[in-house]
Amino acid sequence: MTHHENNEDLSPEEKKFRELMTNGDDFVKIEIYRSAISRYKEAAMLGIDNDLANRKIADCEKLLQNERKWIYVVLAVAAVSALLIWLL
Repeated sequence: MTHHENNEDLSPEEKKFRELMTNGDDFVKIEIYRSAISRYKEAAMLGIDNDLANRKIADCEKLLQNERKWIYVVLAVAAVSALLIWLL
C-alpha cells in the first residue's frame, strides 16, 4: 500500500497505522517505552510500513535496556549507601 499526503485518501488500515505510530511516538516522548512498543507492534501487524515500525521498536528496546542499566546502577549505589550507613 502506498502512503498518501491527504488523510481523506487513506485506507482505513493506513489511517489506523498512522494513529498507532503517532500514539507510539507520543509514548516515547513521555518515556513510556513499553506502551510505545505495543503500539508499534500493532502498527507493524497492519503491514503498511513494517520497516519503520520495526525500527521504532528496536529504538525503544535500546532505550529500555539503557533504562534498566540505570536502575541497576541506582540500586547498587543505594545498597552500598545503606551498607555504609549500617556499618557506621
